[in-house]
Amino acid sequence: MMFKRNILLVTGALLALSACDSGKGVSAKNESVESVQNKVADAVASGEFMKPGQWAGTVKITDMTMPGMEKLPPQMQEQMKARLAQGHSFENCLTPEDARDPKARMAENSGGKCTYDHFEMAHGVIDAKMSCSSEAGPRTMTMKGTYSGDSYQMEMASTGQGEGPAGMSMKMQMSAKRTGACKAGDV
Repeated sequence: MMFKRNILLVTGALLALSACDSGKGVSAKNESVESVQNKVADAVASGEFMKPGQWAGTVKITDMTMPGMEKLPPQMQEQMKARLAQGHSFENCLTPEDARDPKARMAENSGGKCTYDHFEMAHGVIDAKMSCSSEAGPRTMTMKGTYSGDSYQMEMASTGQGEGPAGMSMKMQMSAKRTGACKAGDV
């Protein structure tokens, strides 16, 4: 599904960018995902991209709408919203090799159908907007937040046009921090 793939694209970029050295920024306007990936890789070529180790975080969907959702019974709508608001925890090990290769951590380009309208990452702040096209309809995604070598906090939004899932819009918050060395067996 194009929607899920695009969210993974933004999330993959977020994870890859979350702990970039703030000494060299990245700025792009109306550029392909691949071009931005290359700029990010160039910005961190002199050292590790993210600090290796165990990372833990949460993703919380703060708002979601979809065409036809208003036709669901109010009780079902509230149950869906309550379940989404609970959030989801994640944890993963970032090896030293992964930390040195940001392009490998960024998601694939979705067949060249996405372009960054703007992408600014410097001095611990990230602000990006991406537009994607697909047979199901256009989608716009934004990402704003802060990052350091050990943590990040982001707010993301995705808005689609079309019927059913293609017309889904959502807002989410994501935060993560490095918790220490990787767990035995994860490396």
